Amino acid sequence: MTAAKPAPTLVTCSSARSETSTVPSRPRTRALKIDRVTTPTSKDPDEEITIDSRVAFSGRLLTVRTDRVRLPDGRETDREIVVHRGAVAIVAIDTERRVLLVRQYRKAAEASLLEIPAGTLEPGEEPLACAERELIEETGQRAAKLERICGFYTAPGFCTEFLHVFAARDLSPAHAEADADERIEVVRLPFEQCLRLVRSGEIRDAKSIVGLLAVEVGWGGMP
Repeated sequence: MTAAKPAPTLVTCSSARSETSTVPSRPRTRALKIDRVTTPTSKDPDEEITIDSRVAFSGRLLTVRTDRVRLPDGRETDREIVVHRGAVAIVAIDTERRVLLVRQYRKAAEASLLEIPAGTLEPGEEPLACAERELIEETGQRAAKLERICGFYTAPGFCTEFLHVFAARDLSPAHAEADADERIEVVRLPFEQCLRLVRSGEIRDAKSIVGLLAVEVGWGGMP
């Protein structure tokens, strides 16, 4: 956590088959070799056994590695994997059935996106504790009731990230300390309007779509 910043700006609105290919030879790499040789841990007939693993990049938030795997038919191939600690996202709804959303610029999308609050797990941090922390940091609100409603792999074809979705109720103001490199605008929108924005494509962030629709079908006991 970095130095404290002023509480986030609050804006209230009333409307608004994958194929398996055999690799004949492994390309040269300058990556470091790490020990990730594995043995079968389940009876899944399609399990791929890791026989070697090499790290190509290690950064602040993620690691990129190439796993050499043995397929069920005995052939070998490479899998490129992005390793991520996991994350949480929170659908927070106030007493007026308004959802707390955050608008922030996302460089990967080259656009400002409207999302539910979310954040990455710190090493060793439990999802519930992370959800409590991120809600305060991003919205300046604390939830008396915080319940995990679902979880999913964000991109299992190449990434290990698993995201836990929470529902938050009984909100009250809390001191906010946002990350120094984040510029976040907090927006409150009626729940029904959020669903319309999902259907119209204005909300196009996967975790936000999953979280809002999970609440719509009644998970989390709200709204």
